[in-house]
Amino acid sequence: KALERAQVALARARFDQVLAQETPLGGQSVLIARVETATSDTLREMTDWYRAARPEGVCVLGAVIGDKPQAVVSVPAALNKRGLDAGKVIRDIAGVMGGGGGGRPTFAQGSGKDAAKLDDALARARALVEAALKA
Repeated sequence: KALERAQVALARARFDQVLAQETPLGGQSVLIARVETATSDTLREMTDWYRAARPEGVCVLGAVIGDKPQAVVSVPAALNKRGLDAGKVIRDIAGVMGGGGGGRPTFAQGSGKDAAKLDDALARARALVEAALKA
């Protein structure tokens, strides 16, 4: 438990640096980033941290956990009405990594088999989010 708490604390400290990668797209705050974390639970928790800081922002995070690429997508409900669906985004980018995923329109997660494709998947996520926000 102590190790787990220390890992979460370290991830939280690193996440504050990741926030610097946030960019505005289509008038919205958007964070699409590769992060370092030891567990998929912490990866999901990072989206909570982002939503707490930017309730109307879009968050796509990816990490390699145990040699397996994983990603999470968080989209505010207001942007679902504009056509941005977290489930559709995760299925697309997980496919880039050789895997799959799913979830709700506001939150989804997925994984793949090819860790080398994580950066390509995040680039694809940026293109999907940008296209949805311009529509």
